[in-house]
Amino acid sequence: TEIKNHGCYIPSGGIFAASGVSSGTYKWLEIESHNGRALALRSDNKIFGWGKYAQYPGEYILNNIPTDNNFSSISLGDHHAVALTHLGEIVSWGGRDNDLWGAVASTPTGSNFTKVAAGFERSTALDSSGNIHQWGHTSYGGAVYADPPDGSGFIEIAESSSWTAAIDGSGYIRVWGYQNPDDKWDRIKGAPDTSGWTSISLGDDHGLALSGTHLTSWGNPSGTI
Repeated sequence: TEIKNHGCYIPSGGIFAASGVSSGTYKWLEIESHNGRALALRSDNKIFGWGKYAQYPGEYILNNIPTDNNFSSISLGDHHAVALTHLGEIVSWGGRDNDLWGAVASTPTGSNFTKVAAGFERSTALDSSGNIHQWGHTSYGGAVYADPPDGSGFIEIAESSSWTAAIDGSGYIRVWGYQNPDDKWDRIKGAPDTSGWTSISLGDDHGLALSGTHLTSWGNPSGTI
């Protein structure tokens, strides 16, 4: 069960249509759509992409998709992308204005990572102990991006343009990002304060969280399904 905030999903049969992209004899495992482009991970562990090409210098997401066939997860940000290999290594590519904020160059090394998420020139990862790692864009217009929560045991992460969220081992949602006094949709403070959440996804102005068949949202729009 998975929730996404950017309008793409994979049917239960693993087949969807995209111009110039074919699954062949394989199935699609994961899809990401953001800012006019999309990435998809096929069951032979290869990554494919389509849509809008570079808008800024160095923003070559579609041109520089890794050609290896050892990927287990993908995430697409505003101007860069990250992927996780089966060995637990992180691969990043793209980057606005020739990777000015280090979303690619600052990618951590090692082979103990389990989850990755890309935002606006910023990425977040979980390692095998559930520690949060975050790198890239951490300041804008004088506003400073808050530090991620300390501790281990986190089980899920999600990124958006200006905020990040994680689920801890008890199912509580932890949210951080730019401390903007004009955050009228209460993205940071409005997250549910109950436990038991298992999946999370963020849009620019709202969040979604899932627990079993219970889906809730906060920000704009907010409510419970």
